Amino acid sequence: METLVINKTNYKKLKKLELNKDICNTESKLFILDNKVVKKLLKIFFINEGVYFGNKLLTINSLIDAKNEINIKELILPEKLVVVGDKVAGFSMPYINNYNLQLILSSKDIPISQKIKFLKEIGKIIEKIQYIKPYNKAFYLSDIHESNFIYDLEKKIVCAVDLDGCKITNNEPSPIKFLSTNKNVSKYPYKYPQKENNVYIPNSNTEYFCYMMMILNTISYDQINHLSESDFYLYLQYLKDLGFSHEFLSQFYTIYTNSNNKFEIDTLNEIPSNNNIAKAHYKVFKYNYKKYFN
Repeated sequence: METLVINKTNYKKLKKLELNKDICNTESKLFILDNKVVKKLLKIFFINEGVYFGNKLLTINSLIDAKNEINIKELILPEKLVVVGDKVAGFSMPYINNYNLQLILSSKDIPISQKIKFLKEIGKIIEKIQYIKPYNKAFYLSDIHESNFIYDLEKKIVCAVDLDGCKITNNEPSPIKFLSTNKNVSKYPYKYPQKENNVYIPNSNTEYFCYMMMILNTISYDQINHLSESDFYLYLQYLKDLGFSHEFLSQFYTIYTNSNNKFEIDTLNEIPSNNNIAKAHYKVFKYNYKKYFN
């Protein structure tokens, strides 16, 4: 396994990558390594020992070894383990000049048509991964949410980042934000299975659950994954009243059922063409349906 060794003196001189205050990063620090020829981004974990870190190393090494088999340009994969002093501390990856999708999808200054274009690209990434089986096992992004995607300003494509949280080979699953913050999914243990430590096990249903929540969060300017089932269905009814089609909405109705989740990317086309899209904001919905929230 190739390693990038940095002595402690040079490590202290690295430039820290400052994230926007709205981008949450609780498990690591990010640094830029610039040798004037090529830039690399270094992810250095706060915890670099024990079971947690051992699982991270298994994930990172598995991704590096399987990079040719995975071969998806939209995935920003680890390149080398980073050794600081004499201790493995994290990994390196390509440095990309980018905008984070969380900032794009939540912005009221960016047209909905552009946001839908990006959401389509994310959907296509998820579709591609369904057919990849490194080590003859299912491969999942796992923790799918807005800030784990970026827009590459040079290549003009959407990419998935933070792949050290993915599900690959025999690694242990990592927490999935949209599932761990949702009280409803525990009612469907066969569809959204959990381990003994209450961490959800990724599968095709969890992937599309997260993707569909991203779509609803984008058009609502809110966190739809936090809604109760009854409020969730009420919001879908509101979208129906705004003119969204049965073909589009029926995909979301499966989320809290035992039916498998799936999403047809082309149905996103009706979002920017809907003349009532501005009324889809959750605050507008609550005002119009305020009699249900007494």
